[in-house]
Amino acid sequence: MKQGVFWMIPKDKGDFELIHRFDDTRGHSEIWEEVVAEYPALRKYDYEHFPRGRVWIKDGKATIFLDEKINTRNILEKIARIFCLNEDYEIQTV
Repeated sequence: MKQGVFWMIPKDKGDFELIHRFDDTRGHSEIWEEVVAEYPALRKYDYEHFPRGRVWIKDGKATIFLDEKINTRNILEKIARIFCLNEDYEIQTV
């Protein structure tokens, strides 16, 4: 299991990309400059523009904190796969 932050970036035809950073306890605003350095097309957006969230591991249990708009099975499955979560995770919408 891994923890970190993520953003859900919409793509064409309903697809999306999950941009993420593992094992980072910094906030989204602090990490955004690193993200736009890697993805220059995102430079025109503020870190709050795209739905985002965080995976937090405490006492061996994962909690996914995410924007209510992206609390869908498809997105949760991708988050779980990328962050190597087992099926026993909690979801907290914000």
